[in-house]
Amino acid sequence: MKKRKSFSKFDYFLMLFEEFKDQFTLVIILNLLIIFVSIQLDFLYNQFYLFSSFKDYFNEFSLQFSLNEFFKILGYIYLFATFVHFGIYKKNVKLLFYINSIILIIVTTYVWSIPTLDSIFLILEKGHIFFILALIAQFVVYMVIGNEFYNLIKKKIKKVEINHS
Repeated sequence: MKKRKSFSKFDYFLMLFEEFKDQFTLVIILNLLIIFVSIQLDFLYNQFYLFSSFKDYFNEFSLQFSLNEFFKILGYIYLFATFVHFGIYKKNVKLLFYINSIILIIVTTYVWSIPTLDSIFLILEKGHIFFILALIAQFVVYMVIGNEFYNLIKKKIKKVEINHS
């Protein structure tokens, strides 16, 4: 007599996020939520300033800029990526999801590279919870997109098995 395998609610929830487009939706919404809450609850924290490590080519940030300005720019980037993502969601064309994710990675990496490491470490030492959450959420974006491209490359490189019988 075989024991019947049943799915828990958690297993069912995880099955909903097996596709890249669903994982990408989740990380974009997570980032938007953290950034939006941080902007709205900015009054709870002391005003933090970040210093620019290089000249911002798009003139969004000056040599010294507030953390709230930083979150607003990230919020606009993620909001734009969300609109594009939901615009192509029903079409279900993987190439468009890949292009959107690559553009998101490039643009957010540029924005995250503008502040100096000393500024980032200072904010981390002060324990700004929303900055820490945004940093973790950014790494989750890297992991989800990196995992998808790793699996894609691994699938393309996988050698054809030859049956010698």
